[in-house]
Amino acid sequence: MNHYSIRDFDPSLSVGFLVKRCASLLSTVGEAAFESQPLSVAGFMVLMSLRKESPMSPSELSTKTGYDMGGLTRVVDALEQAGLVKRERRLDDRRSVQIAITSPGIRQAEQSLATIVDQLNQILEPFSKREVGALVSSLQRLVERLQEFVETRPRAQPRLTPSKRVRASTRSTR
Repeated sequence: MNHYSIRDFDPSLSVGFLVKRCASLLSTVGEAAFESQPLSVAGFMVLMSLRKESPMSPSELSTKTGYDMGGLTRVVDALEQAGLVKRERRLDDRRSVQIAITSPGIRQAEQSLATIVDQLNQILEPFSKREVGALVSSLQRLVERLQEFVETRPRAQPRLTPSKRVRASTRSTR
């Protein structure tokens, strides 16, 4: 079933646009809510993921949180410096590292959780429990579908920047 058509496509009614806009606005709300917290939103997301399942490899944590490896490394460095997480060598493969939440990390995640719960309850106040349940269910299905879509498609090749395209084309004409 086609949900969109080229003829009457309206970006403001696009699932992608709406999800991206919600993410951006939620990030803004979260950052404001965390101004008084010792954590960033990113740090909170990492701690909450590790609170649920710890330890995790950096790649697993990257997948769970949606942060790229470079950004995740910076967040984990800050959390480790604060004593909220620790990096551990895997016993079966000393080359591999896993990230584990510490007891202070669990306490901090739980303290910060109250801030997020309060914010979300304020935002969702006009919605019924049924509406929120339907929204969560739909978003979970969308995440599963997107994950499946990403896993079954070939990875996109890096695009050449305009300057690299020009250099590449001038080399081939010499």
